[in-house]
Amino acid sequence: MKETIKILVLLLEVFLFTVRCWALVELNSNSQETNISAVIAPYSAPLTIIGAQDKDSQGSKEWRIYLDVSKFIELWSQEEYLPFGKYQQLKLLTTLELYKDRISPRYSQGEINAVEAFRKILKDGYIDRQTMVIVDMGGAHSVAVAMELVKQLRFRPIILADVEPLWPMGSNVHAIQELATLLYFSAEFAKIKPTLTQDAPPVFILDLHRGDRPSMHRSLDNTYVIEPEELPTVEELWANDVHKVVIIREGMGTKSNAGYLDNVDFGQRIKDYAVNEIEVKFFEINPWPDLDIILEEIRRLNVSP
Repeated sequence: MKETIKILVLLLEVFLFTVRCWALVELNSNSQETNISAVIAPYSAPLTIIGAQDKDSQGSKEWRIYLDVSKFIELWSQEEYLPFGKYQQLKLLTTLELYKDRISPRYSQGEINAVEAFRKILKDGYIDRQTMVIVDMGGAHSVAVAMELVKQLRFRPIILADVEPLWPMGSNVHAIQELATLLYFSAEFAKIKPTLTQDAPPVFILDLHRGDRPSMHRSLDNTYVIEPEELPTVEELWANDVHKVVIIREGMGTKSNAGYLDNVDFGQRIKDYAVNEIEVKFFEINPWPDLDIILEEIRRLNVSP
């Protein structure tokens, strides 16, 4: 009986929150821009972090230092005078303020699988310091793969995340997972960042869920796109001695590279590279090759990975 009451209370809270969100959005619908942060900031729903960790990538609790939002943003932002620094999009980092009292670092089996697969790619030696890398996977996986490149070849991470997670009602609610994974690597990256050279090649961190559309259960639209002009030009690549572009995309071999470029938002920029003597190569990684594991994770948490 007590459990039934708890469930009913929770459902009532979710219902009231939904009504309040829509009421405030409607109230602001005549404005040019609705401040969604103001809508959800007072709400304190528990976060569901897949692969939640008590310790960070160093096995320490230094990640807690970066719950200070100013330190978190300073760490992951890149000076705009640096090559490619002007392309960073850091809106996601600012939203830590909304979740810092209940977020924990993420490092799930999906990240473990993705990094293991990426290490095999690195072994063939194709990716070098004359390469620009774009990681277009689920945000958490993208962060983990990018950090492997940072650690092994001292690439500079450039985050493209113009999004607020809008937990738990955002259509791209996955963004909270990317935030949690950045937190997992923060203390380690703080030690690496000073060692990066000014001409360090870039690894762009993208979230393939950026275009997820609203649904019945995720009704607030927080989609965004990466426009072609939000990636470096051919001339910028040449000027910075970049001759190759590698795209790491998430998948199971069901879509061709040409099909991917025709459908992805920034595809035209990649096509521009290819016709201007920039070598373009694709690698595909499936972070969840064991379907049984992911189905169990979804059943346990009732969320999407």
